[in-house]
Amino acid sequence: MRPPRNRNILPPNNFCFDDRMSELTRYLGNKYVISCSHHERDNLVQKTIIIKSRSNVMIAQIKGLFDNEDQEGFISWLEVNPRYRGRMFGQYLILLFAKLSSLYGKTHITLEDDTENARGYRENRTTRVPREEINHIRPQGYSLRDLSNIYLKMGFRYEEDDDNKMIIDINYILANQRPILRKFIQKN
Repeated sequence: MRPPRNRNILPPNNFCFDDRMSELTRYLGNKYVISCSHHERDNLVQKTIIIKSRSNVMIAQIKGLFDNEDQEGFISWLEVNPRYRGRMFGQYLILLFAKLSSLYGKTHITLEDDTENARGYRENRTTRVPREEINHIRPQGYSLRDLSNIYLKMGFRYEEDDDNKMIIDINYILANQRPILRKFIQKN
């Protein structure tokens, strides 16, 4: 009889996934192919997760960094092919990244929101006004907080009102994975 597998050991460096990720990757079915790359430098590990169609068309990708001395995973890039937007691929990749982050022992995920929906537009931050007045200045026709922002939908929150840095607890994403997976299955 084999001894039980130690669940605290990370997958080998040349793989991003092991059986602990299969509970999420199985939702891609036979329509899509998922791949992952791994690069290490200094104290950082960079992971890239890519979803492609069976005909090798890039659908979506997420790049993230793990610092061995930090409790946060950092999303450095999220991209969804315009033809596939609105089909939950971005949220699905964030969910995969959250699971991968938990395997690395991280407790939070951070990112810099560079979308057009970001609160605290660059124009606002360059205007010199007292902090309490910052919410009253906005580019014409734009609200400072657009709830259609993918990161806000996932539960990320801005650390400060006039900054684009966002953060979320990994357990929050993982606890709310069922609705994300259900919508992903419905749309694909």
